[in-house]
Amino acid sequence: MTRFPPLIIVVASLFLMLQTEMVFAQSARLDENEVKAAYIYNFAKYVEWPVTTSAQETSTLYFCVIGYAPFNASVMAPLTEKQLKNRRVSIRELTFDDDISRCNLLFINPQARNNLTNILKSATENSILTVSDIKGFATAGGIIEFIPMGNKIRFRINNRSARMSNLKISSQLLNLATSVIE
Repeated sequence: MTRFPPLIIVVASLFLMLQTEMVFAQSARLDENEVKAAYIYNFAKYVEWPVTTSAQETSTLYFCVIGYAPFNASVMAPLTEKQLKNRRVSIRELTFDDDISRCNLLFINPQARNNLTNILKSATENSILTVSDIKGFATAGGIIEFIPMGNKIRFRINNRSARMSNLKISSQLLNLATSVIE
């Protein structure tokens, strides 16, 4: 039986550990849309909707997506396995012609930019939390705008728009935002 010098065993062990860590790190890394879906779920934890909205009268929280890829309902599908505020989460993919009044939260893809004014008006009237990665979304009247910062995703909150929609955003969430429009 041949014996390997201790140094070779140590080097081989370190090499195997590094390879394992690299594989684990790659599999644990989330893509941008999965991070956005996680943010959206957590945003909903820190928002209070008025009890008078039609979307509040069910045992389901409706997270809707309008516009097409890259961010779509399939990205948020894992959220349907969760409960939030003692309600199950349901994901809906909408077209521009669909009624958004049953949504609690609406993610607006960039393809909806041309319809943004009408979508935001309807969302405000129906107390819908609006989220988007459209540049300038919060200043245009949307409530939460995703902002890329280097290799991270941050967000800006338009609290004035939230109040106009009769939504109350927790101070904890407001403190995490890169900026808040009052």
